[in-house]
Amino acid sequence: MGSEIVANVVEMGFDPKFIKKVIRRQIRDHSTCFATTDALLDALVTEENDLIDLGSSSSSDDDEEAEIPVEPEDFYEAREHFDEDELHPSEQESQGAEANRSSDEHSTPEAQVADENHRAAELSPEEERRVQSELRRLRDEKRCKVCLDRDAEMVFIPCGHLSTCLICTQSLRQCPVCRMKINRSYRTFPS
Repeated sequence: MGSEIVANVVEMGFDPKFIKKVIRRQIRDHSTCFATTDALLDALVTEENDLIDLGSSSSSDDDEEAEIPVEPEDFYEAREHFDEDELHPSEQESQGAEANRSSDEHSTPEAQVADENHRAAELSPEEERRVQSELRRLRDEKRCKVCLDRDAEMVFIPCGHLSTCLICTQSLRQCPVCRMKINRSYRTFPS
């Protein structure tokens, strides 16, 4: 975990144990590591969203991560530190995952569509205006604070504000929200 890619992601505020977990999964599943910060960020955000959707994170994975004896200097050396069992999930785990996936597939899409159609039919004109204004407010919040044309996609370090598009960021030296000096900026990707 000593590479620049990991250091960049840690600087953004991600938990090192969580990063290690995502890297281990990448090595286990694909026998390769992340080549860019964007690839690692995408995997971290996806994993984080999956955990939020499930409603809880598994504490047993955290315990296993703490047992890694050495933090590798290079991602490709990381495979040397994992047991063969960790790289290949057991048949019971994969069968359990398939069973969960198949039960989710049968109940989710049709029930959600029916529920959304039922809710949409119940909106009064006043409530519809309120929803429209809320939607407009959220779109404005997401918009670049400098040009007001494109979506904001750049996060500033150290303040952490997400307020400008890529093009406008190139001409800034201070955050437009708090006027703090920008040390670095990172592009974000909506999920």
